[in-house]
Amino acid sequence: VKIVVSGTSSIAGPQSVSKGVATIGACDWDATRSVGGFKAYSDLKAYKIAKIPFAVIVNKDNPVNNLSIKQIQDIYAGKITNWKQVGGKDEEIVVVNRVKGSGTRVNFEDKILNGVDIKTSGDNYIEVGKSGDMVNKVKSNPNAIGFADLAYVKGDIKAVSINGVQASTANAASGKYVFYGYGYLLTKGEAKGVDKAFIDYMLSKKFQNGSLKKLKFIPVK
Repeated sequence: VKIVVSGTSSIAGPQSVSKGVATIGACDWDATRSVGGFKAYSDLKAYKIAKIPFAVIVNKDNPVNNLSIKQIQDIYAGKITNWKQVGGKDEEIVVVNRVKGSGTRVNFEDKILNGVDIKTSGDNYIEVGKSGDMVNKVKSNPNAIGFADLAYVKGDIKAVSINGVQASTANAASGKYVFYGYGYLLTKGEAKGVDKAFIDYMLSKKFQNGSLKKLKFIPVK
């Protein structure tokens, strides 16, 4: 069996399966339900594969280590524009966002923004297409803030605590840390044949307690 993997953002998963371009699609939300302005793909079947801890990220040289949900909301809404307003340096905040269609953005809007509109204009607002681009923007700019899977947090970026709770797999697993979501695999109708075998493997104890944990995801089985 030959497996070919490609993709750009979460919305590509359900779109590709629904169009028949792919037999399995991945998505950071249950695409069989309408979420974050996206329609429900009622022709698909969703399989919950992993719990995903996300992180609000800043440059490692940023002295700010904790933000409240309200502070993050105000930063993305354009109400807080300088790091000194949240205990940091007297520097303008550069807000980095993901483009529409990103599963990380859907979870950020759901778990953190909670209905607060993002200010999507100005010299200090940037949108990027992929998680790697997000990390690079924050890594290269000491005044940037963004968000990504916790697995991306290393090297020149760090995760801030949210409401005083550290971003960690343990805290996300317990529910103490609020910024998490779930990863799904999607098929057109019930999975069959090699597609079912692949999903069964992803849900097996071997994978859930092995490779999945190593990637900083949290088992659902």
